Amino acid sequence: MRLPRMRKEVVVMAMGALLTCAAGYAAVDEGGAGARRRETPEAAGFQSLADELRSRERSLERRELSVTERERELRAIEARLAERAKTLEELRAGIDELREQVDQEQRARVESIARSMETMKPASAAKVLQALDLPLAIDAVRLMGRSKAGKVLAAMSPANAARITEGLARAPRSQPVQAPTP
Repeated sequence: MRLPRMRKEVVVMAMGALLTCAAGYAAVDEGGAGARRRETPEAAGFQSLADELRSRERSLERRELSVTERERELRAIEARLAERAKTLEELRAGIDELREQVDQEQRARVESIARSMETMKPASAAKVLQALDLPLAIDAVRLMGRSKAGKVLAAMSPANAARITEGLARAPRSQPVQAPTP
C-alpha cells in the first residue's frame, strides 16, 4: 500500500523537477539570446532522471508490442488448430462411415455363406466350415437354422465342433459380425 503512494510522490517530484529544469534551460544569461544556459548540478540530475524515465517508457512500449505480437501469433495458432480439429472430425466421420459400410458388406457375405451351408448336406457343410477362419465359421453357424447347425456340427470333428460351439457361447447374437483377420 505504501509503495504505490511513494511511486506517485516520486513521479510528481520528478515532474516538478523536470519543469524546473526546463525553465532553467529556457533562461538565458545576461548576455542575451544565444548565450550559454545555466546548468546546475540539480538540473543535470533532473535531466538524467528524465532520460531514465524516457528509456523506461520506450522499454515498456517495446514489451507491449512484443506481447501484442505474441497474442496475434497465438490467435493464428488457435485458428490453425481449430481447422485441424475440424479436419480430423471430418476424417473420423468418414472412417466411421467406411467402417459401417465394411461391416454391412461383411454381414452380407456371412449371410450368404450361412445360406449356402444350409442348402448343402451336413457333411459337406462341415468340411467347408472347418476350412474357414474360426470367427467367420462361428458367425456363419450363428446365422444358420438351429436344426441345420446342429447337424453340421455333428458332422464335424469333435475338436472343431467344440471350438465353434465355444465361440457361439462367448459372443452374443447382438454382437456385430467382425471381419476375418488375415
